Amino acid sequence: MKMTNKTDENVENEQRTFTEALSTASLSWNVGRGKPLKENRGLAILFAKEDLPHSRSALFATKENKRLNGHAVKQFRSPTQISCSLSCLKNSWCTSTNFEEPSEKDVKGTCELNKHGILDGNAQFYDKKGFTFSMMLKGCLMTGCRNGGSCLFHEKNQTFSCFCIYPWTGNDCQIIVANSCGEVAQIMNRKQSLDGEYWLKIGNVELQVYCHMADNNQDWTLIARFSNSDGKNWMRDDGRWWYDQPTATGTTNNPSMNNDMISPAFWLVSGREIKITRSDDPSHTPLLQTTGNCLGGQTFRSKITSYGDFRNGKVWASDQCLGNCVIQYGGQYNSTDGFQQAECSGSIQSANRIGFWCAWGNGDGSVMMIGGGGSGCARADHGIGITEKDAASFVLHGSAEYESEYDFGYGAYKDNAPSQSYSLNLWIH
Repeated sequence: MKMTNKTDENVENEQRTFTEALSTASLSWNVGRGKPLKENRGLAILFAKEDLPHSRSALFATKENKRLNGHAVKQFRSPTQISCSLSCLKNSWCTSTNFEEPSEKDVKGTCELNKHGILDGNAQFYDKKGFTFSMMLKGCLMTGCRNGGSCLFHEKNQTFSCFCIYPWTGNDCQIIVANSCGEVAQIMNRKQSLDGEYWLKIGNVELQVYCHMADNNQDWTLIARFSNSDGKNWMRDDGRWWYDQPTATGTTNNPSMNNDMISPAFWLVSGREIKITRSDDPSHTPLLQTTGNCLGGQTFRSKITSYGDFRNGKVWASDQCLGNCVIQYGGQYNSTDGFQQAECSGSIQSANRIGFWCAWGNGDGSVMMIGGGGSGCARADHGIGITEKDAASFVLHGSAEYESEYDFGYGAYKDNAPSQSYSLNLWIH
């Protein structure tokens, strides 16, 4: 309930305004799941004066010459409809009132305080001249429930809230909960589905993700972002973001941002393929996309950590990649940092591959090497998670005078800083 400071004069003025609203408002209304009751109604905010210097407010809908039967809990004499409604407002269990106007010989009418749940089409309303039925609009009685949801009364909380039909959730059943972005597209009808933020339910966990609804029936979930414009979160000494990060960090619902991000989808959403896009490309065109069921139904964290534990300085490889997937290139890959060896086939990997945990010689390494590597292809420090630290690891093993590491790029030297004007997004399908 809204809490506002009110004086007696304010309350009286608002009560007069309410009386005028009752005599002029004429709208149809729908209570719960029943058929619309096409009668006159008034809408107004009433303020219940209490001993404290505050007041409580609520919205009431009224029906003239109608009386609800069978739900009255308390009956007493009251001078006006407003005073009757105020009495209801002061009692948390009260959901509506019946008020009978006073006769010419009496200064007080009759007020009935009702208690009930949803009033459907079977509610017993009687035509009763001189009576006014007023319902306090609590919770979803005011907002309604969308997408087939039902507005139900909760005895414990003394309020009304939406009971949503799967796959909908939210205060008024406006949010889709699906198992994947592909299921979201199916539910919404693919022609009507749009890129944006949606809810997924993986097991008992609900998470918000960003979905890209591609035209080729491939629906992608944004799981991570790599940026050189902020801290080296992906190249921490402990490798935490790859292995252990338990919560979302960064802006997970906007692929145009230029900062590091990890979504719970990184460790919760499973799939077959991955793609990499640029943050400055609103169409999310793949710079590269794997083919041939690269992930095999795993989450990306499960895939990348399946090769071993390389946290806290453990060297991950020497003159090899521990794994790789076939890829195809597209979009702006020729002008994107980290893709300089996309057309080179070397001694440890050919051009049409993305390698996992790669290294060459004394220090060049990458968590994900893009294109060829090794002899003839600029060693191994190109792609995502690149290092030049005398050994392929997250911790410096040699001199720090020239060597460095970057979230993505080409050549991990301090005098060869990669672009900071855009970031790379990682998606799963």
